[in-house]
Amino acid sequence: MSLNGFINNLSGVENNVENNTKGDSNSEIGKRRSLGKLDIMDEFLNAQVVNKYQQPWRNLTQFLKKDRMTNFFNINPDRFNKETQVKILRLITNNKFDNKNVAYDPQIGEITEVFYKE
Repeated sequence: MSLNGFINNLSGVENNVENNTKGDSNSEIGKRRSLGKLDIMDEFLNAQVVNKYQQPWRNLTQFLKKDRMTNFFNINPDRFNKETQVKILRLITNNKFDNKNVAYDPQIGEITEVFYKE
C-alpha cells in the first residue's frame, strides 16, 4: 500500500468515527488521535530519509558501488577504455576490487579518483 493510500484509509476511518459519533465528545478525541497518527508517521518518514551514498566507500553495497563507478565512468569517459571499465565493474560484482583503489567523497557521494592499473 502506498503512503497516499494509507493516508486515505486513515482519513476514511476518521470520517467514519466522526459520522458515527455525532454529538458525542468522543468524536473530537477520535479525530485528534487520527491526526496524531498522521503527524507521527510524517515525522518518522522525514527522519528516516537518508542519502544512501553519503557513507564511506567500504560501507556501500555492491549495487551502490557499481552505480557510483558507472557514474564516474560517464563523467570521465576518457579515463579508462571500455574493456577496463567492464573489468572494474566485474571485480566490484565479485567483491575483488580493493577499497584502497578508490578515492570516494562521502559528503557529495561521488568517486573523485580510481587508482587501477592493469
